[in-house]
Amino acid sequence: MKKLKAVRIVVKRNKTFDVCTFDKNRTHISSVIVGTGIHDVFKFCLACKYGGAYMKRKHILFFILSITQVLWAQKIGTKIITPFGTARSISVLADNRIFVGTQNDGLYYSPDNGSTWIYLTFPHSLTGMAYKSSSGNLYVDAQYNGLYRSKGGTGNWELVGFQDVEIDQIFESATGNLVCHINAYNPAVYNSVYTFYLSKNNGLNWNYIPSQFSKSLGLGIAVHPNKTIYIGTYQGLYKSTDGESWQFCEPGTVYSTAIQSNGLIYYTTSNEIRNTMDNGSALGIFPLTQSPFVTYKIVRDQQDDLYVQSTNYSESYLYKNTKGSFIWNLLGELNGDNGHTYGKQMQINSFGDIFYLDGGSLYKINRTITKVDDYLNVQVPHQIQLFQNYPNPFNPTTNISFSLNEKTFMKLKIYDSCGKEITTLVNEEKPAGTYSVKFDGNSLSSGVYFYRLQTSHFSQTMKLLLLK
Repeated sequence: MKKLKAVRIVVKRNKTFDVCTFDKNRTHISSVIVGTGIHDVFKFCLACKYGGAYMKRKHILFFILSITQVLWAQKIGTKIITPFGTARSISVLADNRIFVGTQNDGLYYSPDNGSTWIYLTFPHSLTGMAYKSSSGNLYVDAQYNGLYRSKGGTGNWELVGFQDVEIDQIFESATGNLVCHINAYNPAVYNSVYTFYLSKNNGLNWNYIPSQFSKSLGLGIAVHPNKTIYIGTYQGLYKSTDGESWQFCEPGTVYSTAIQSNGLIYYTTSNEIRNTMDNGSALGIFPLTQSPFVTYKIVRDQQDDLYVQSTNYSESYLYKNTKGSFIWNLLGELNGDNGHTYGKQMQINSFGDIFYLDGGSLYKINRTITKVDDYLNVQVPHQIQLFQNYPNPFNPTTNISFSLNEKTFMKLKIYDSCGKEITTLVNEEKPAGTYSVKFDGNSLSSGVYFYRLQTSHFSQTMKLLLLK
């Protein structure tokens, strides 16, 4: 039996309690929501076994004397000022560009973590999710007006199908097939309200995929490092290597999935988080919430830390699990206009910044939080990185983004195909962070050019194409 040294209670807005227990070395043993009143806390102390921490009747007095902190759950998430109105969807691509689909203002993207926004010409003002395939094609949902494809992400759009549907997600299988999960306005046309379609030719043609599960959740899809697709459904957790045939893994209603780089799969059910390996065998169960709260969306960052959203559809809370730990720490209550963050509208980039939508507004958590009473620090990039310019090809302007993991003197220059220096975009010392610089090629002729990021110990060159 682990003896308790201290107990911290975190009171949330709906007056439920998170009880956080610590051993004699002040090591965090467990955190759990135990009810809506102090009597529920005592019930927990008397009879509950959780995460290896035991509390027995004889510890009542000790428990009362050792409550070291009572804290209100802090509000987290900062509203981003944007040039558009109501946001309907958010997609964070592998290159960290943020695409936002809007109610009536068209399609926007940000190359620099939401600091600046660029309007992208698109056939419709009502827009949804965005996806970039390994072939470089960009796909954007026009929200019941069809799915559009831009080859190479150049901005030239072609309709590839799916009128009268909302597309929840597009993902790529181990065999290179594209799989599309849709929410059909006219289920008679698309065989079901929630279903899958598959393309074997880069999204030009789509075919219906009959599946053994009747309904799936668009936010419950994740791709394993070996490209196996995992999807949460109302019938359980399923997997597929090609997007056509599906194998049952685990029972239960699965809301969301996230997969760490070592192949460990985490998925959320009504009040729990579970994990399993690729062979489908269950490993652990982590109770997190009590009804009416459900554990909804789960995401992971590049360090394999996990974040999960818990909601009762009027307020939402964010928990974090550090890789290798069995503990889920409450970070705080998500700010919002409606107090309701739809799970599929919570995304994370490679730096660990979390973006979510609430009430049509975009919010960002750009800080690393380890527990509810920590100070919040700005997330520093983990490496120096130069990103592909966007758009590319371009005419006449394009944006070049880069990240610095420390304060350093750096240069960003443009060269022609012969290696002649054209212009210097940046030549100064900059603190750690992510930046975006606009390059105007209006005075240049069409052709291939190069841009180089250089510091005292780093140099990288990439190609850009100007087409007039």
